[in-house]
Amino acid sequence: MSTHEMDTTLQYVAYVRKEGRRHLIEFPDAPGCQTFADREADIYSNAKEAIEGWIEAHLVEGMDLSHTHRPPKVNERRVHITISPKLVVALQRHNRPAKVVHSC
Repeated sequence: MSTHEMDTTLQYVAYVRKEGRRHLIEFPDAPGCQTFADREADIYSNAKEAIEGWIEAHLVEGMDLSHTHRPPKVNERRVHITISPKLVVALQRHNRPAKVVHSC
């Protein structure tokens, strides 16, 4: 990759566990971001919608997106959710340090 290309691949880890008849999906790196899926087949799409909505809301509000990781609980399994490239670029712009302009 050249120095001018941006890496547009980003994954967030979701922890999934059964809660009654549903699947609870939580993101340890996104405090407060969680969702449910009624069917196993819906876990990935529901998780992707939840984490991308969480990221977008934090970007719009100018909120901190720092990671606060926790290890999985015994009854949780990991699912890796790939974030859309457009959102990855927005995150990269958000996290880029501001340029300092010096004047004489």
